[in-house]
Amino acid sequence: MTTSLFLPVSDFVAGLTKSLTETIQLFGAMIALLLILTLIIILGLVRLYSTMRHEEIAVKRLLGYSLWRAFLPPFAFVLITGAGCILIALAVRTHSGVVAAIACTVIQVLLLGYQARKASYQSTADMIKSV
Repeated sequence: MTTSLFLPVSDFVAGLTKSLTETIQLFGAMIALLLILTLIIILGLVRLYSTMRHEEIAVKRLLGYSLWRAFLPPFAFVLITGAGCILIALAVRTHSGVVAAIACTVIQVLLLGYQARKASYQSTADMIKSV
């Protein structure tokens, strides 16, 4: 009986493949979790802003203000934060980081636009019903 001190290459490669697969699954789960948290935070931001400025938003929309101008502070916050992330990724010189930061910023702006439009319609409808 000879016992080898070294693992066969096939066992080593199988272990690396399994380890790599688990790492990719872990990062995929973390990205999904971060996207869900982003959605919740943006939803909360829009609801908070629309609740605090319910009448102001309705009046601005009835006067013809664009959605962008009615919800300027939340849009500015998301865009400034996204630009900061992109600048940090550029400073670190990571191409995947820049792509991810741009993608997240675009997703956040689209979600914010959808939620802002929904809140704007609700504010305007409530204002019209109360008159």
